Amino acid sequence: MKNIFLAIATISILFSACNKESFTADELLILEIAESTEKISIENTDIPTNIKEDCNYKYFETFIRKSSKVESKGYELGMDSDAMAYYTLEGRKLEWSEKKGKKKWGKGKKDKDEYCKSKFVETAYLPAAITNYMTANHPSLIVKGGKYFYKGFYLLATDTKDIIVFDDKGAYQKTIDFFSCNDKDTNWGTEVSAQDLPITAQSYLSTNYANHTIEKAFQKNGEFFVYIYDGTTKLLVGFDDTGNFMFVK
Repeated sequence: MKNIFLAIATISILFSACNKESFTADELLILEIAESTEKISIENTDIPTNIKEDCNYKYFETFIRKSSKVESKGYELGMDSDAMAYYTLEGRKLEWSEKKGKKKWGKGKKDKDEYCKSKFVETAYLPAAITNYMTANHPSLIVKGGKYFYKGFYLLATDTKDIIVFDDKGAYQKTIDFFSCNDKDTNWGTEVSAQDLPITAQSYLSTNYANHTIEKAFQKNGEFFVYIYDGTTKLLVGFDDTGNFMFVK
């Protein structure tokens, strides 16, 4: 399991500091969900569709690894990138204020924690340098929003599922398949051929996505991640180490 619980530990530190900070209604609800003794684990298939769609949109660089619910309060979603997302029961995303997002909480926290802090940026509010670069170099790609990381860089989501990295001035850096706080300076995973996928995964793809072709596949920590394309829409499908289906986005 990834270090999702580090994010929860950070929230606990925030909660203990509440006598020093004034929290918004969203922040208080986040803390209540994170600290609740009534929180239960749920399957990703039990996440309401509107929450799952919003989460996939705003966390395009990763996928939901773990999900929980507090019946009277809302949902807690842990990402593979170590980020945490919180939603109300109705599906509204709960937000930390930007100033708290930038701050490093806790004594001796590692640089990774600061590196992971980010905010979603709608396409219309991306820096002009980024939109100008995309217009000049990738005019056919559809930009589906971005993510600004307070450490000083942007991730850009496109309709190809590729993630384009820019520095804080909007200069192009590289194109990646996934982003993980733990692997910020290395390749995300090892590319594998379609024939190297578990038979169970190959069967699932041929049965459920017969009109799609496999464009690229990766293996990381025993799990498999496959990009498939039908000529119109590119999807990412995840499988566990034995080839059992985990998610599609």
